[in-house]
Amino acid sequence: MNKETSEIKSAKHSPWKDVGMSDPRARLKSLSDYASMVELDRNIPPQRYYRSGVEMIRMADMCMKDNDLEYAYILYVKFITIFVEKIRNHPQFNTVPLKDKEHNQQTLRKVLPKAEELKKQLLEQYQTEYNKYLEDVKEREKIEKERLKQEELKKLREEEERKNKLAALAAVKAAKAAMTTSVTSPEDGKVKKFSSISSRPLVSPSSDIIAQTSREKTGFFILTPEYGLDFIANCRETGFHPHPTDPPLYTKAKHCKLDVTAVIEVVDLRRK
Repeated sequence: MNKETSEIKSAKHSPWKDVGMSDPRARLKSLSDYASMVELDRNIPPQRYYRSGVEMIRMADMCMKDNDLEYAYILYVKFITIFVEKIRNHPQFNTVPLKDKEHNQQTLRKVLPKAEELKKQLLEQYQTEYNKYLEDVKEREKIEKERLKQEELKKLREEEERKNKLAALAAVKAAKAAMTTSVTSPEDGKVKKFSSISSRPLVSPSSDIIAQTSREKTGFFILTPEYGLDFIANCRETGFHPHPTDPPLYTKAKHCKLDVTAVIEVVDLRRK
């Protein structure tokens, strides 16, 4: 009996906890069923059970002081099961001294209300734990729902970005095709220049984007280094005005290449 009592505390696995975080009454029933599983060995003298009973109560009282309610309840219920239901069926029960029986009965009168009170406390404890468990489940479900929502939004954003990139790429390709097939020499008519002369010294060779207003075509041209660059740099007229085309001011910018994946930055260098 002493060995059995100590094993209750030292066991790594608690069978009554196999029910998990279930209904509080189901948990309490599982605990009570486990505590009631007691079988007496007819070959062990009943006096030994009585002595072990004293040790069981001592350990149960220690568990109560440590607020270890489950183990205290198990020990009390085992004690009640042995000395209320089982011991009288032992073939040597009549050999137990009367004083041992009387002492045992006094102990039972104290243990019965303790066990009943413990039962109420455990039920309240299990109910509190169960309520907390349900709250945690709801919170986890809420977090998971939000996570799935954010994942869906992320997928939608990525899909939108992909579509925008494809659309931008298609637009650039279309513009490239239009420019490469519709380049017009500025000498063929009036031209409009889309760059500022003040930016030309920053790059070499300098280049301009030219639009022919009469045909609405675009292309890449550079000021001719031997004449056009100095002529335009020294021009002091403002507003739109024509320039002589002989000798030529512009020539096709053969060094220009279109890169549809390149990142560009447009800087306005015009005077404010």
